[in-house]
Amino acid sequence: MNDSRGRQREAAALANRYDRRPDGTLRLGPALDKDGVPLPPASSLTITRPDGTEGTAVPVTLAVLIDMALHLGIGITTWWLLHPDAPAMAILYGLLAWIGSSFLHRTLLQRLTRTTLGKAVFALRLRHPDGTYPSLSRLIRRWTSSLLETTVTLLTSP
Repeated sequence: MNDSRGRQREAAALANRYDRRPDGTLRLGPALDKDGVPLPPASSLTITRPDGTEGTAVPVTLAVLIDMALHLGIGITTWWLLHPDAPAMAILYGLLAWIGSSFLHRTLLQRLTRTTLGKAVFALRLRHPDGTYPSLSRLIRRWTSSLLETTVTLLTSP
């Protein structure tokens, strides 16, 4: 008796999701949609339209470029305003303004409004596969990983 319960617990622990079949056995493995295709993990994020369809590559790319231009514009404006007075500090403050505006825009503002300025132009939102929006901590982790990826790319490029 205890042996069968242990196997059931072990099987449940190994499964991403389990369902009971009509014969009473467990179906182990990833969750499937109605066509039998494995669903993406719940932790993945996709950029979607309000009706739930995924955004195509062109609007998503343009939305990212708009967001990057906004962040870079804030950094350049800060540098330009401080440039005559303290040229060395102007570069530092410009970089900090660029990074700070990116962080605030892609984490706090996106959490409050469910979108960024670039995504709003194309009616796009960042969502989990189940339709829920990411938490602030998830947005911060996503922003931090993209910052690290960009830094590594810039430092390793010829």
